[in-house]
Amino acid sequence: MNAVRWAEGSITQLPVKTPVYGTLVGLINAKNADFGREVVSKVGERLQQALHDRSALDVKLLTRFLAELVNAHVLPAADLVALFDLLLASAAELDDSLQHSDLEHYAYVVLITIPFVAATLLRDLPDELDRLLRTLQRYVDAHKCPINPLTLVYPDPEAQDYFESYLWKQLAELKEDGWRSGAILQPYVSFEDHLSTAPRHTLPTIALPPSSTEKGYGSLRGRVQTFRLFDAARTESPDMKAFDRFLLQDYIVDLLHFFGSDHKTCTKFLLTLPGNFNYHNLLIETIFGQLFLLPTPPCKLIYYAVVIGDLCKGSTAIPPVLGLAIDTLFERADMMDVECAERFCDWFSHHLSNFDFKWHWQKWAYVLKMNEEEPKRLAVREILERTMWLAYYERVARTLPEEFIELMPRRPAPFLKYADVAAEDHEAYASLLAKVRAKEKSEQLRPWLDSLTSISTERRLDLALHALLEAGCKSFSHLLNVLERYHALLRSLAGTVQARLAVTTAVGEFWKHSPQHIIITLEKLMTYRIVDAHSIVQWIFSHQVLPFFTQGYLWDILRNTIDKTVMRTEVMRKELKAVQPDQQPALAEASGASTTATAVDDVRLQQARESYQTALRDQNDLLLLVFQSFVVVLANHLANSRERDADPYDAWYRSAMGHFKEVARRYHREAKALGAPLADAFAQSSDPRITDVLTHLHQF
Repeated sequence: MNAVRWAEGSITQLPVKTPVYGTLVGLINAKNADFGREVVSKVGERLQQALHDRSALDVKLLTRFLAELVNAHVLPAADLVALFDLLLASAAELDDSLQHSDLEHYAYVVLITIPFVAATLLRDLPDELDRLLRTLQRYVDAHKCPINPLTLVYPDPEAQDYFESYLWKQLAELKEDGWRSGAILQPYVSFEDHLSTAPRHTLPTIALPPSSTEKGYGSLRGRVQTFRLFDAARTESPDMKAFDRFLLQDYIVDLLHFFGSDHKTCTKFLLTLPGNFNYHNLLIETIFGQLFLLPTPPCKLIYYAVVIGDLCKGSTAIPPVLGLAIDTLFERADMMDVECAERFCDWFSHHLSNFDFKWHWQKWAYVLKMNEEEPKRLAVREILERTMWLAYYERVARTLPEEFIELMPRRPAPFLKYADVAAEDHEAYASLLAKVRAKEKSEQLRPWLDSLTSISTERRLDLALHALLEAGCKSFSHLLNVLERYHALLRSLAGTVQARLAVTTAVGEFWKHSPQHIIITLEKLMTYRIVDAHSIVQWIFSHQVLPFFTQGYLWDILRNTIDKTVMRTEVMRKELKAVQPDQQPALAEASGASTTATAVDDVRLQQARESYQTALRDQNDLLLLVFQSFVVVLANHLANSRERDADPYDAWYRSAMGHFKEVARRYHREAKALGAPLADAFAQSSDPRITDVLTHLHQF
């Protein structure tokens, strides 16, 4: 039935309206029992598939819809209780056969669903409801997990809580108030007489899938974590209960997820949440909570920027709230996790670019009196740097008060160290640049470079890099054209580890006054396999770059470099899995495959296995290099501070340690797989400030 398919799709995409859909199905069921029977059957099948796939949101929303079908007299209440028992049996017993994330999610689904159906259960099965609540109480009491410090936006754990105790407390308060929530629609109440005579349909048998090392729900800590930006008086109206707040947050997070490709529709629903609450402060707070989620936010930062921009245009109540949020976040910049502070700068630069670069800068004028290393002053510089990436120097500068110009970065410009006629090797450089601009082929340039025997090999490589970069410096399209034309030349010149590091160094030197160009150029060179991840990491931790650790662009480069490496390993893993059936010999025999076809498959399998093993080895080597480098530079900094009797907690240390923690939490799965070599890397230091990072990494 088309109507059945409509019901299936709607309940997993518009969670706010789940009660409406449940009542609608109940009304149709009262006239057409076959419709109701098919809906229950299909939803049961969907739920079983969602459990098998570990589809967290589908499991939650399908279970919620079943609760609404109980309210609408389409499903027997006993069937829903049986489903709750199934989910809670393993969670309450902490079943060792299931992953921790599975147990956590099963308990969460029951916790978040009970308020939707509690009034009906209290009426029809009060003893069963009490038993379920006692089971949940036992689970919560036994399930006390410490907060991992690496996941805190602010260092004070009192400001952030998690669902085991947080949601349970809200449920207890809701129970005391008779299970009344202004955030839950109850349309079925108006049709109770009509619905009560309708036939009810049995839910198909549901079974929990076995534990899987490849599939998992992931931790719920991020999803239900409460990020406090405003005090309670601003985010909770007098008639808003604690559970109402939680459920509104849940609606917001779900809408952000489901409409990730349609920000305008998302904005429309975000501005029309159920309940007569003034929730605009809560809305902004929740979006920032998602943006600052650690280790990684669910959506790209640009998506949150677009949604917040749409909200500002869609409601006059949002801009004042957002202005207060921005000022509050800026005031806390020195307390925030370093990565989160950078996300704030990145988001704010996007926001400014969408609103004509206007801001009340005078309110932040006190940073002008701070020293260069103060976090707030550095934050303003970072915001202006990233804003300039989205426009151009003059456009940003003319929107600033005159006194803020001193915080503007330098105008983007290449460093032409060979352009001066007095520069060493200027003539050779000028000749080479002329040849590049004349678009001579790589096959012609390489012999010409080799003929410069009076110039060292390292110097020739540097000349070539600077000439090619100057030829492509007018625009990014010019750069891509040059790299495309001469990538064969560059790959031949960068054939050794030292040469690849020299290429990376030359890019950093040429564009030292334009960090955005360094980011893009290195990314393209890595894509063309002219430089590799190891050379980029070596450059970042080299002595000439260490002083610039407080600049955000370096960490953009490191993040991009590791991401590309990890992504390549994952692609190779999937390709290996695609050519490696579980029962390959049996499949070949059953299909009557020829010996030749089997041999070809064996070759493909071997090639895929070798490619994956190479990618995994490269990934492991890279992560070890990154961790070793962090440990060494941080240990040296701490030792030097002790020798000089200086405070080690300067801006450099804050940035280095902050990004050390970022790498640990972002790549904790890959890092834990390193085993003993990772422990050896940390063994280079006995300082607890460093070794604690390894301890927290293993707590994920």
